[in-house]
Amino acid sequence: MEIVMLSSYKHDNLVSLIGFSDESDEKIIVYEHEVRGSLDKYLATTDLTWVQRLHICLGAARGINYLHCDVGEGHRVLRRNIKSSNLLLNENWEAMISDFGLSKIGPTNQEFTFLVTNACGTLGYIDPLNATTEVLTKEPDVYSFGVVLFEVLCGRLAVIKTFNDERRFLSKLAKLHYKERKLDEIINPYLRKQMTPKSLRTFSRIAYQCLKNDRKKCPTMGLIVEELQNSLEFQIVSGHSWSLQLDNNQKLRKITIDYKDWVYSLIFTTQDFNGLLHSSKRYGGDSGWRGGIISEVTNLIPIQKCSIFFLV
Repeated sequence: MEIVMLSSYKHDNLVSLIGFSDESDEKIIVYEHEVRGSLDKYLATTDLTWVQRLHICLGAARGINYLHCDVGEGHRVLRRNIKSSNLLLNENWEAMISDFGLSKIGPTNQEFTFLVTNACGTLGYIDPLNATTEVLTKEPDVYSFGVVLFEVLCGRLAVIKTFNDERRFLSKLAKLHYKERKLDEIINPYLRKQMTPKSLRTFSRIAYQCLKNDRKKCPTMGLIVEELQNSLEFQIVSGHSWSLQLDNNQKLRKITIDYKDWVYSLIFTTQDFNGLLHSSKRYGGDSGWRGGIISEVTNLIPIQKCSIFFLV
């Protein structure tokens, strides 16, 4: 199944199949190496900013939407077993979906696409409705992805063990806190300080909708992509204003900008009265370049205060 899936379907957010070997009792599948490893390793760390996490979620959603809607005429791929440990990150922190061993191919030319199969997946990510029925639809993928969204938001895994060795499920906790408007109690504090209200509101709303018990109210992956895009725009656009106050002996000489669809970050370079150049901290919140287009603005007029606004 892995070989069929990865040799048949290509997308920027799916891992690439390099080759395979099937000789005697030895079976090997070779993927392109994604140097950052899996997303689950970074959930509770400060290695990823809120903007980076939004980019990762958006990329993963686009990959799943491709499987649901764009793999070919008359069929779709029901991914199954979506979880943060199956989302790999490349050197630019972009999400790459891996592990297609449990995937199924279903028809799309019916009002309701479903397959009759044994329920499977990973504890904490399984749609409760799917766990009690052998009918598989695309909605369990949406439910599992909703759990991943809350993992990213809260900075913790879908299932943790308490001090008395009981399992505590993030999906139940997130739904309860969302309904009671107490999400701040479970959101990662490091991330909460970075979030704009509209970005958080948009992200948490679509994550909650993914966990709906009523499948008629469950969003499509296409809608999830749109809402995550909105959440990212609300976060980035609101942050697109930076100011720099120069000392009397400084002159602004260069601005280095990392951008693609948006401006990700920038660095100011100044010159002191001795002619020495100094670089500022990186404005924009990311710890490194996002892998966009790097441009430099030079030949600037001598000014003491610089305020930059970007229109998107």
